[in-house]
Amino acid sequence: MGFIKCYLQQVAALQPGATLLTGDGGDVILPYFGEARKPASKDALVRLLLRRHAIATPASAAAVAGISTDELAQSIYELLATYPEPGLNDQSAHFAFFERIGKAYFEGEDRNRFFLWCTTPFYDPALVKAAMEIPQSLKRNYRLYYQWLRLLCPEWAALPDAGGGRPGGWYFHGRKWVREHFRSTPPVVKSGLRQLNQWLQPGSNAHVRRELPVPPGLEATCNAAAWQALAQKGSHESCLYLETLSKVFSR
Repeated sequence: MGFIKCYLQQVAALQPGATLLTGDGGDVILPYFGEARKPASKDALVRLLLRRHAIATPASAAAVAGISTDELAQSIYELLATYPEPGLNDQSAHFAFFERIGKAYFEGEDRNRFFLWCTTPFYDPALVKAAMEIPQSLKRNYRLYYQWLRLLCPEWAALPDAGGGRPGGWYFHGRKWVREHFRSTPPVVKSGLRQLNQWLQPGSNAHVRRELPVPPGLEATCNAAAWQALAQKGSHESCLYLETLSKVFSR
């Protein structure tokens, strides 16, 4: 996401007042969004969610927030108890949609709207409803996604994927298989897999760790020691998030 600000500034300068049509949501309603294996219990699901939707370890996240790891896990357990779905895998998908997407992705989309208005067809209620009625088994490894793209526009389906490989090819589906099976692993494992994929791409650069002070806007609510520990020893992705927070709250 490091390039998005410059990109949107250039688009807004070239097309003042334009509406940007994006693909936001397409990577959510079309692929498989459950767990690789059905959780054995509600406690097991909580542990999976703490790993899957994390950019830091639960201990680091709890320390930064000023609570215990048990309190963090209990808050998720209580949240799951309010969901209407009886199946644990369905509850996992519910959490991803309403907590991860609603409280993270939407904020990123609103950030983009500071530059120009953005909209997407993938949040259309009728389309979301239709996509959610498709059996999850057909969505694994982006199979539905690829077939949909191929029918919509074969020329687009033939373009290389930004993460490597071509949709429908062995490398593309292999990466998606790895993503589905390892997205609920500890953050350090996910970070290692992301860096491995980056190193397989030409022109990639390793992340350089450095001192990253707590920004003035967060000094009153953030644990400085936990922040520094995360900046120095956290995952590659967590360091990038801290750098973004530092830039935002230093203004």
